[in-house]
Amino acid sequence: MKIYTLVGISLGLVAASLATAGAPNDPMSQGGVDAVLSFCRQVNPAGASAYRSLEESLQGKELEDWHRAKRKAAYLKAYGEVRGALEAARQDWALQACVSLASGSR
Repeated sequence: MKIYTLVGISLGLVAASLATAGAPNDPMSQGGVDAVLSFCRQVNPAGASAYRSLEESLQGKELEDWHRAKRKAAYLKAYGEVRGALEAARQDWALQACVSLASGSR
């Protein structure tokens, strides 16, 4: 159950970030968001362009800040935890979550 909670929070961060049209403002949030988008590109290649669009809209004009955050321990920890949770989740559930994320971004 912890896995689904962690994954749900990460997917929620993606949606909330899109709703406010800005990038997550801390390395931990960015790590979770990047892990979700990276994982979804892998399990749902058909949605790759949607995930790329999401990523670009989240980065916005703060691309340098986004890249700088990737070197922080909080980013790396969150990325690893979320990615691990996604990989441990039931494949059908994870795929459906990624498909929903891609279709919701259009």
